Amino acid sequence: MLSVITTRTGTLNLASRAAQWAITCASLRLAPARPMNFTKQGDLFGWHQQSDGNWFLGLYVETGRIKDTPQRQLKTALRRIVAKFRAETRLTPSQNLLLAGVPAIVVNTTFRLAPWADVLYACDGVWWVHYFDHVDRGLWEPFQQERWTQERSAALRYGLRWIESSASPGLGRRPGLIHQGGNGGYQAINLAVQRGAKRVLLLGFDMQGTHWHGVHPRPLANTRPYLFQV
Repeated sequence: MLSVITTRTGTLNLASRAAQWAITCASLRLAPARPMNFTKQGDLFGWHQQSDGNWFLGLYVETGRIKDTPQRQLKTALRRIVAKFRAETRLTPSQNLLLAGVPAIVVNTTFRLAPWADVLYACDGVWWVHYFDHVDRGLWEPFQQERWTQERSAALRYGLRWIESSASPGLGRRPGLIHQGGNGGYQAINLAVQRGAKRVLLLGFDMQGTHWHGVHPRPLANTRPYLFQV
């Protein structure tokens, strides 16, 4: 059967065009064949590193539809996240969603949950004394990205990036200076601002209880109930 399409400029013979395409392809030189083993297919969910060194978050979208319901305001939440953090939004052929180009800072032992983050911040020198081998040598998941502290002695001992800190209130606005706020999470927020962040999304800051991994061994500090009193 001959396939023909009629256009405003005349008739296009698809069979003829296909033959021309086949002749063109036949003249191309292909690379030598090599073994290929497909171990999986489909979209990647969760956090993954991009080829440019940044990170993307893969989100599963049920039946390819994002909508608000009385129980969950998914569409509204996604709109706000994209608007606030200016994440690159990409739709996949499988109708899932990728949020790309999102920077992240992890605080203390949370790097175990997010070894892909851009920055690990731990303010206390004693934390680095106790956990450096876990970070550097992979006793847990190794963390090879930027490592920061406000403790100068720890920075010198372990080759960390150092930033000056002050006990002043609020956020440090002078370049190279963060305010302490009494905890590493506060300082990590200030570090994000120093790195140019206009908005900061907090994940895991529930302002109650203890660390997700349980208490630190002595002499490391742990959360106390009075710290959460308003």
